[in-house]
Parts: sequence; C-alpha cells; structure tokens
Amino acid sequence: MNTKNSLFRLALIILASLTLTFGLCACGEKDPPVTTAPNSDITDEPATDPVTDELTDPVTDDTTVPATDDTTEPVTEPVEVDPIIEFVNPLTGLSTEEDLSGKRPVSISIDNVRKAQPTIGLSYADVVVEMPFEGFETRMMAIYLDYEDLPTVGNIRSARDYMVRLAADFDSILVHAGSDTDIGCRQLALNAIRYGFEVSYLIKTDVIKYAAEREDLWTDGVDTINGLDYYPNPMFRDVDRMYNMAIEHSTMINGEVICDCIDHKKYPTEHTVGFAMPYVIGNESSVPTALDAKHVFLPYNPYQSNYGAEYTYDNEKGVYLRSNYASEPSIDGANGNQLEFKNLIVLLISTKPFENDEKNRLNVDYVGTGKGYYCVNGKCEEITWIREKANDGLTLIGADGEVLDIVPGKVMINVYPTEYSDNLKLN
Repeated sequence: MNTKNSLFRLALIILASLTLTFGLCACGEKDPPVTTAPNSDITDEPATDPVTDELTDPVTDDTTVPATDDTTEPVTEPVEVDPIIEFVNPLTGLSTEEDLSGKRPVSISIDNVRKAQPTIGLSYADVVVEMPFEGFETRMMAIYLDYEDLPTVGNIRSARDYMVRLAADFDSILVHAGSDTDIGCRQLALNAIRYGFEVSYLIKTDVIKYAAEREDLWTDGVDTINGLDYYPNPMFRDVDRMYNMAIEHSTMINGEVICDCIDHKKYPTEHTVGFAMPYVIGNESSVPTALDAKHVFLPYNPYQSNYGAEYTYDNEKGVYLRSNYASEPSIDGANGNQLEFKNLIVLLISTKPFENDEKNRLNVDYVGTGKGYYCVNGKCEEITWIREKANDGLTLIGADGEVLDIVPGKVMINVYPTEYSDNLKLN
C-alpha cells in the first residue's frame, strides 16, 4: 500500500516537471508584446520616445526636452509686423478702410455764437475753419470727407463770400442756409457762388460796380446745398433747440440728406482735375521747433481781452483742447466731448468792415499774401499763405519754403484779423 502511494507521487512530480519544461519552451517561441501606441506605425526600430512608451513612466523632469519627430518643423515665436496702411484721409493723413484720395468733401457753415452752444457734430469733422463775422463773432466751417453716415450736424447758418472761397480751397460742396446778399451790397456771397470769385472780389474791392460789367471774368463758383431751397428741402429743425434757444439756432442736416441733395443736383463727387490741397500730409518729423505753443489764445473781440478762441496743449493726449469765450471748454453736443485737434493753423488776414454798411459786414481780403503760424505738439513755426488771384486756390508755405506739411491728425484753422495780431498769444 505504501509502495503504491510512493510510486503515484513520483509519477505526479515527473509529469509536472515535463509540463513546466514544455510550457517554457512554447513561451520562448512567441513574439514579444507590442509596446507602440494604437494606430502608430510598427517598425523594427526599438521605441525610443519615453513619453509615448506605455511601459515607461512619463517624463516629469521640467529640464528634459521631449524628443520630436525629425519631420516636424520647429515651433518659432510669431514676429509682430506693423500693419500696412493702404489708404489715408487726404484731409488728415489718418488711415481709412477705402481709397478716399479723389473724393470731394462737404463743408458746413455752423454758428458759433454763445446762445447757440453747444453746437452739434463738430467733433466728427476732419478740418474745422473758424473765421470772423460781423459783431466780433465767429462762424465755423466744418469739413467732412466721409459724410455718407454723418449723424445730425448743426446749427447751420448763412455763408459769406470768404467762406465760399475757403470752401472752394478744399474743392468741397458747401452746405449753408442762405447768404448775406442784399441788392446793391458789395458783400456778395451769392455772386461768389453764381459767378466765381474774381467777379465777386472785384465788386467788393470797388474795381467794378456790377457783375455784368465783367462777364468775361465769370467762372464757375462752387456747388452748394442751400437750406433756403424748397426742393429738395435739405434741412430739418431740432425742436428742442427751436423752443429753448431760438429758431435760427435749430437748423440741422445729416449724411442721408446730404447724399440725397448731391444726387438730386447731380454734383460731381470726385475732385476736379489738377486740384491741390492748401497743405500736404507729412509725418511726425514735420513737427516745428522754433517757438513754444503750449497755449494759443486768439481774442476775436478787441474789447474783451479774455474773450476768444483758446487752445491748450494736452501732453498726455498729444492734441490741442479747444475752449471758447472766457476759457469755457468747446463741447460737442452730440457726444459731450471737448473739441480737440492735432494740428492748429492760424492765418492772419485783413478783415476790415465795409464802410457805411449798417450790418458791419467784413471785407475779408483773401487775395495776396500774408503770414501765419503752424502749431503741433506744443511747438510752432511761422508760415506764409498765398493766393495770387481770387480764382486761385490757397497755398500754405512752411518755414522751409516748401508747401506746408502737417502731422497726421485733425486740423483746426483760424482765420484771424491782421488788425488784432498784437493781441494774439503764443506761449
């Protein structure tokens, strides 16, 4: 019995040994397990990327640079490139989304008396021209190039012959509400519009008495949108201003109405051949250095020394902030912003009143030559203005003897009486 048990146990041991031996041999014939990631190409090369090898702990050392595929281009930091400005506004030199180089602007006659404040929409203008009017008051001519979507602007007032001349200096379409023309009066804004500037100028300077005397001098004047036209009626009233100020301070217009009037009158919207601006656009190197001009004061009323146009240079913004009257900020009623300009130009022009004119209208002598100032970045230089004949455009000459080049930015032009030039302050 014991012998049988011993033999049975021995047989079991031998059988287990044989099974183990054959099992190990069979395992040795099998391929090693695949260690590449799913969907990756299997190659004879051993896996060398410790990050992607499933049997290897992930790399946690920040100083170790992971291996990269030789076919992958190295990642480089993007290089910042200054944007290319394709188009600029020819009035300001500021960038635009479309080519406006040949487009005619519109000029709008806007009142500047104290009772009419705040005026509406002046901050949208590319160029603003301030000029003296009768009674020691001033009037604005706001020039807009991109006027199609122009919001409400006003209040709009009448034109004078020198305003018509300045509007033509920018080859603009003049928007106004009538003129100062009286039958027999020498101050003939209407003649300047209808006949041209030479006839009007000869009449106002007593060279001739009537336009009919010099029909050979008649030339085209400027295209205008007159608020006194019945059709198309180009203007509307601001009811709040009409009842809280006066009816004459409530005449308004917007871009939609301007476009309708231009279409109705079939005015050309592109510049005439050979047109040239009074100035050219330069760059930041155009800044003068001759004189300090952090503060510019132009008292239009010689009997009120603290009453006039005032400009204070803001170092942080890099612009001139405008004030009116007795240092009151000039506010645009459309948005509550104070008017500000990069460039300030002062033109000294004789503006004596006509003799024996009960309305004290001004005989502004805009033909000839005179001096002025160009101010930017708190500095200024003396410049010269030239208009050889009434039909010629205005040209501004810088201190270098070339056509004035200005720094890109909005422009403010002040026509200031030569008779008061001693009151002008630059410091």
